[in-house]
Amino acid sequence: ERKMPPFGGEQGRYVSGEDEWEESSAWYRPLRVMSGHQGAVYGADITMNDEFVASCGEDCTVRLWSNETETNLLSLRGHNYPVWDVAWSFEGFYIASASYDGTARLWSMHHAYPLRIFVGHEADVECVCFHPNCNYLVSGGIDRTVRMWDASSGKVAR
Repeated sequence: ERKMPPFGGEQGRYVSGEDEWEESSAWYRPLRVMSGHQGAVYGADITMNDEFVASCGEDCTVRLWSNETETNLLSLRGHNYPVWDVAWSFEGFYIASASYDGTARLWSMHHAYPLRIFVGHEADVECVCFHPNCNYLVSGGIDRTVRMWDASSGKVAR
């Protein structure tokens, strides 16, 4: 009897250039493939309930996907340069993004525009995450700073 790997998916190894899948313990076949970005994908995150996926990339967009149907629900545009990182808030309603344009942005699932634009880093914003209470956003930049932002006002909190 074939056992499933601990994280889902199918164990095996893809043979490059062929349409074959060899069994092995080192590789996994993806459960889902979501295509739509017009360049490299740099970051992705999934909601706590596994319902939605957010991704970001070279095409300057943040994309929201249905994990069930594998469809692109919304393309969030606003960054002027590639987007390096994306993160869901814990309740799965807000999305944060970090970009080469030096900003972090706060988005919601119901708007195609950013709710807040966090400006203060002196160069690329490389990473972003939410505080567990969702009142704060934390960003890290290539300027060697970590900034904590008040999500409601858009100002630096610490």
